[in-house]
Amino acid sequence: MKINTPLITLIVGVMLSVSAFVFTRNWEWKDFQIKFDGLMDNQFTSLKRELDLSIEVLSGVKGLYDASEFITRKEFQLFTKSKFAKYKNIQALEWIPRVTIEQRAEYEALARKDGFPNFSITERQQQGQMVIAAERKEYFPVFYMEPYVGNEAALGFDLASDSQRLATLMKSCATGKTLATPRITLVQENKKQFGFLVFIPVYKTEIEICSNLAGFVLGVYRIKDILETALKYVKNTNIMADIWLYEQLNMDEKLLYFRKSNSKDISNNNLKYRKHFEIAGHTWKLIAYPTDKYVYRYWYPYGLLFTGLLFTLLLADNIRRRISELKENKEQTRAIVNTVINGIITINEFGIIEFFNPAAENLFHYTKQEVIGENVKMLMPEPYHSEHDGYLNNYIRTREAKIIGIDREVIGKRKDNTTFPMELAVSEMKSDKCKKFVGIVTDITERKRAEKLIINGKKKAEESNRLKSEFLNTMSHELRTPLTVILGNLPLLKDISTLPEAEEIIEIAHDMEGSGKHLLNIINDLLDISKIEANKMILVTENFSINLILKDIQSMQVLAHQKNLKLEINFTEINITADLIRLKQILFNLIGNAIKFTEQGKITINATQNREMVCFSIQDTGCGMAEKDLPIIFQTFRQLDGSSKRMVSGTGLGLAITKRLVELHEGKITVTSELGVGSVFKFYIPIL
Repeated sequence: MKINTPLITLIVGVMLSVSAFVFTRNWEWKDFQIKFDGLMDNQFTSLKRELDLSIEVLSGVKGLYDASEFITRKEFQLFTKSKFAKYKNIQALEWIPRVTIEQRAEYEALARKDGFPNFSITERQQQGQMVIAAERKEYFPVFYMEPYVGNEAALGFDLASDSQRLATLMKSCATGKTLATPRITLVQENKKQFGFLVFIPVYKTEIEICSNLAGFVLGVYRIKDILETALKYVKNTNIMADIWLYEQLNMDEKLLYFRKSNSKDISNNNLKYRKHFEIAGHTWKLIAYPTDKYVYRYWYPYGLLFTGLLFTLLLADNIRRRISELKENKEQTRAIVNTVINGIITINEFGIIEFFNPAAENLFHYTKQEVIGENVKMLMPEPYHSEHDGYLNNYIRTREAKIIGIDREVIGKRKDNTTFPMELAVSEMKSDKCKKFVGIVTDITERKRAEKLIINGKKKAEESNRLKSEFLNTMSHELRTPLTVILGNLPLLKDISTLPEAEEIIEIAHDMEGSGKHLLNIINDLLDISKIEANKMILVTENFSINLILKDIQSMQVLAHQKNLKLEINFTEINITADLIRLKQILFNLIGNAIKFTEQGKITINATQNREMVCFSIQDTGCGMAEKDLPIIFQTFRQLDGSSKRMVSGTGLGLAITKRLVELHEGKITVTSELGVGSVFKFYIPIL
């Protein structure tokens, strides 16, 4: 049987061509998917950036409220005006106060006074009509709103009247987080598109609990407006693709937006782009399919089939090698970019950034699109910013390395102008075309913080040892002095045959009694501070007139007269609920200190009512204190003079105990003093 070589060649050639065609087409589809992903990534990045920047505006408005107890409508308008000039896709910025039913009339009157004579807190009926809001325990109305034009219908709308809005409000309040609502139809919407709201809670103080809530900063957004604005910033927006944007709620999906490239074009389901991302507590999903017009050029593999059977095998082999090399290079590059934890930056000989990996993006908070093509000195604060070009030019001219090839610690500058310590290693890449340099950046913030903690810990340990030594020295002196008196006098009383005269025995007894009381006071102070530190000090409160302790205070006249000091007491009739014994202890400590540190003049004691507090004031004309010493006088075991040769005795516990006792009464204590003039101690105790 004669072999038909041309036919066999044709059959083999056809088979090889078909195989090459199928192989080529499959790889081209994969390559096309990569390119399509790249194009859609640009759109996604622009969309995500537009969303993030738009929502970030709310943080600035929140900062306005954090910085002031009350913001007027005019202040709100002026502050938000600049935001709309920059972020034109924001539908509205609003202030949503928390209004109780008792405050409703007050807020409505305030808004009418501000220029809205028909303002009322409203809600929307099922038919869509806006009506006066029904009585509720509390409301969350749109009180300030900019711009007003185009959003008139929303002014006064009570967000608590809508279940979706209320649920997001309560969750944001409880967590303190920035949260968005699911898709909604805006009150002011007059087009067929969905919107969403983003809330940031504002609290009256730093305590982030719902009972402390002042209200919410609210951003209003139209999804279509944001998406179409984002697409304007993408270079190649005409990629002929159909785009769907969904919101994922548990196991359900809701369509947020659909963009048809051309009503006559048909989506090509062989290629698909999908991306999930988070927006203010919600997960959104972007899906895109290119149209057939976008993939028309992929008919060229069919041309290969008819150009020649003999060249098919060579073409397939070349394509296989090319794709294999591309795939290998791409996988290697992707592995490097995705796995290296250090920032990698490459620059050319002019300092222009050519490569910026994800780790560098995380370090400097720039995207690669923002820095590629810019001078690398944008990532450096002064003086490195001004000196960098000189370093680079000097190395290229002289080959003398000051930065190149040397590891060193420098300072990096983030996008928000904050700085951080980093370790920089720069090396030169060998290239025939031009000189290029690679910089490896490592954030050493934690290392520096650890070093600082070690240094601070060492300083604290040294300070603690010093204070311990001073305290032990003080306690040794305070305990030894009275014990010396007691033990020194006991031998005089032990032998009946050598007992002193009665008057001398009485004098010895007085000395021993005084020393014993001094020891008892030291022990009581130590027990009190131990109870307070262990949270075991319990107050026994009762209601009484402060005049009840007047007699006890007057008993201190004796100590004052011993130093020729005048003790002036001015009390008014005030009833107070407090621990009588501890209140006396506070006053005795402060008055005793005033007498101890005053050599001439007088001590004035006043007690007056200040709103719901009783203010006790002890003023002396003593030696006074320097302003730098005031912060430490209430610290445990701290004395301005910690030496054993100090002029007055004491353990350093009196003022510390006094401050803690005042705070246990839910009060506060203050001090003002001037060297050589005197001091004024004031403490405040709630009446009830």
